[in-house]
Amino acid sequence: MLRRALHNSAVESIPQQRRIAATEARRNYVVPALLGTLTLLHCILYIWLLPPWQAPDEPTQFEYAALVAELGRVPSAADRDPALEQRISDSLVRAHFFEYVVGHALPQPPRTLDDARAAFFMPRQVGGDPPLYFLLSALPLKLLANAAIETQLLGVRLLGALLTAGAVVCVYGAARELLGSDRFALAAGLVVALQPMFMFIGVGVGNDSLANLLGAALCWVLLRLLRCGPSRRRLALLLALALLALLTKRTLLPELLLLALVGTIWLTVRIGGRLRDWHARAGAVAALLAIGLCVWMVLDSGRDRAGAADWNGNSATVLAARVLAAPQSGQPALMLPGGQTAVQELPDVAAEWAQNQQLHASAQVWSAAGAAHGRLVIDFGWATVEQPFDADAHIRTVQVATFIPLYAPYLHVALRSDGGTLYAAGFSAESDRQRGLNLLSNADVTEAGYRFGALRTQLRHYLRIRELGWVWRSGRLLQPPPLGWELVRIFFVSFWGQFGWMSLPLVGATPWEGTLALICLGGLLGCIGWLAMPGHPAWRRRAVALLLLVIVAGMLLPLLNAYTQPRSQTIQQGRYLFPALAPIALLLALGWRTLLPVRWRLGGLVAGDLRPVLQRRGVAVAREVLCATLGAIPFR
Repeated sequence: MLRRALHNSAVESIPQQRRIAATEARRNYVVPALLGTLTLLHCILYIWLLPPWQAPDEPTQFEYAALVAELGRVPSAADRDPALEQRISDSLVRAHFFEYVVGHALPQPPRTLDDARAAFFMPRQVGGDPPLYFLLSALPLKLLANAAIETQLLGVRLLGALLTAGAVVCVYGAARELLGSDRFALAAGLVVALQPMFMFIGVGVGNDSLANLLGAALCWVLLRLLRCGPSRRRLALLLALALLALLTKRTLLPELLLLALVGTIWLTVRIGGRLRDWHARAGAVAALLAIGLCVWMVLDSGRDRAGAADWNGNSATVLAARVLAAPQSGQPALMLPGGQTAVQELPDVAAEWAQNQQLHASAQVWSAAGAAHGRLVIDFGWATVEQPFDADAHIRTVQVATFIPLYAPYLHVALRSDGGTLYAAGFSAESDRQRGLNLLSNADVTEAGYRFGALRTQLRHYLRIRELGWVWRSGRLLQPPPLGWELVRIFFVSFWGQFGWMSLPLVGATPWEGTLALICLGGLLGCIGWLAMPGHPAWRRRAVALLLLVIVAGMLLPLLNAYTQPRSQTIQQGRYLFPALAPIALLLALGWRTLLPVRWRLGGLVAGDLRPVLQRRGVAVAREVLCATLGAIPFR
């Protein structure tokens, strides 16, 4: 009888188990779907409130995407479309763009984006940012090819809203991987879904939305790999996401470099643990050396030994010609036939050392056969200063000097051959600020260049190697951070609520700034307390430690970026840390989960992100945003 009763009970429990399993499966989809819907509604609210072109760099980001749609390829810096620039400029005027950002309408409506840049700084993105996001955003532009430009802008903004919703869902999935708790995952997802600045940046035209999605997806896949162990599928997915991240935005670089370092250490330990004799270990070392050699050969494949690094010819995409053993000197030198020019554009961080100073440029010049004529030139945008000279078989030094104003659009040092073939080497550009410090790179032209579009050229530009080299040579890296502690404060405030060009002070100079600092500090202390508690699985401890390292790496990049920019441009934006928002949300949720009683956890975590709605000035701010959206009044 007892056996029969147990059998019947087991049979009757099967449908109940199936119903429980079905309920769990529905819950796994319902909660992230609700989070995604909430994020979309939040994004649509910002799309409605945000006037056209008021997201950071939105006009120039739109130009990049529109050129991709028109050309059907990734454009270069030389590609321009006057008709497109006219359409954008006209839309800027219709949308009261200049009233918002400079406080008044322009006396003469701009016809090109260069005219608009003369009134307000908007760096051109074409040829600079990685192309992946712009290839995606070209799709809605093609579908809306015959629509008004404001409608096209709306279509690209909606794409950003979808990508932002995907990032929130990835945060939910990563939280489920970390603790396996629905409530914890919901709390972490709400931290992101209700973050005002994250939504604002996500809906603007720009590659931040895709970078944020890839950052959250990398976090999810990484936690799953730590929990379930490595497999070919998970490793391939992680590598694919890393490649997409490289093609999207530089703000993902800290996370990728950290993952590469951790992956290298893990692979080395794993291989070393499996190899039992020195023959196998020697073979593994040889294999690693072979892989390194192949990588070096790929990177070196675009080398142009007849060109000089950092020196452009008559075209911005053509290197100036050089010879390895020039006549008379037997050393590397630039060779300029009649009508040719060699130009070096100084990086902004180097050109800053010449601002408000006297700049002295010099070069050693000569000719091989007969007389030659040329000019040594300093061009700083507002004016050009030239020193004509004659050259013969004897090496001579030519000098030119001029005062560089406090602000100049750019700074070029150039050498032009007006007749005959010139040879030149020993270039120098020094300012009165620090004589003896050469502002020019590859001044002795011993470094060969790489063809335009070569992989190494793109990586050098992507990693800002030239700027970092200047920071190292000049000793700027040893100086205090630009703006000191104020830089960190600005970064923190803009992360939580400094709304780009609209400059609505939702956090800075309000009580919420201190409150948010305490919330972040509490989350950090809670994570440290969680790590100190015994009984957690080893993989979970490693995951939390790795998430902390991702945040630290993400915070170091803006600081290093501040060193590679002029001090007038070092005001960083907190959006640069948004690719690491998934680790931030997870650790905030984990820290406060550790500190708060069970019944307070979800509400306490979410309340911090409702602060802009709850503050006393919220109604006034909302009214001002609404009026500005309708074009009734400009922002102060």
